[in-house]
Amino acid sequence: MIYRDKVSNYENVDGDGEQDLTALGFLFDAAAAKAWVRHKFQAPTTGPFDCHAEDKDLRSSIEVEVQVIADEDGPGALQTGQRTWPAAPFLAQYLVEHWAGITFDRKCEVLELGAGCGLVGLTLAQLSGVDTIIMTDHDPGSLKLIQEGIFRNQHRWRDGVRCEISHMEWGKELNRQIVSLVNIERVNAEHGSCKEGIMLLLVGSDLVYSLDVVESLFKTVADLFRHRDESGRGRGQFLLCGSFALGDEIEKRVAEVTERLKLCTERLILGREDERRGMWITKYNLA
Repeated sequence: MIYRDKVSNYENVDGDGEQDLTALGFLFDAAAAKAWVRHKFQAPTTGPFDCHAEDKDLRSSIEVEVQVIADEDGPGALQTGQRTWPAAPFLAQYLVEHWAGITFDRKCEVLELGAGCGLVGLTLAQLSGVDTIIMTDHDPGSLKLIQEGIFRNQHRWRDGVRCEISHMEWGKELNRQIVSLVNIERVNAEHGSCKEGIMLLLVGSDLVYSLDVVESLFKTVADLFRHRDESGRGRGQFLLCGSFALGDEIEKRVAEVTERLKLCTERLILGREDERRGMWITKYNLA
């Protein structure tokens, strides 16, 4: 197995042609050589954004190892989720730096959409207040990589953190595992009571790459929020990070879909250098 270090700054298919091509791509990805890659994220140790404020032994950095295709710069890498897309380490670093300002010291349940290799979710598993993380993807090969990443990184987590994987197709009916994360009927086995007052955070990185995914992605986000809202457990928020400009046509489509689904949007302010590199983060919640 190849090993590299990286310090981050910041089933049978019988459907239409598109489904067949997707399944074929999954097969090629599954056969590709894989490598373990280590990412390191700087964690503040003083001030209001100290994500390790509960710890006596404050750490200055968080390390996460993920398994990806070995040739991340190869010609097929731009068509796979089994690589580290640029927005993933950027979003992970942003969350580490601003965790207290995002959660306001509330406990948090996390759902990562289109998780790929699981870098963002595996990073969040080390932050204070995280209760449950479910990392989702459409690609069974990506889910396998995430599962191996869970085994590889779980020694770094606090006791009691629950980390799971789940298959998800955007725009389709939510499965029971995911609904249980947002539904008030889920019972805390330890305390025997519903886990009210816990924040729901959805995260995703480099998810919007064509017009085709906009409707299904935001329909899924809206469905998750409405399940949460109807449960009486409070509303969630979705942080979507991108590493490239979407273009006028996709931006217009996103605006139309989110308005129709009654999702509020807020583009977060980033550093000038980050924006020059094309990075952006948008926050969404129910109106």
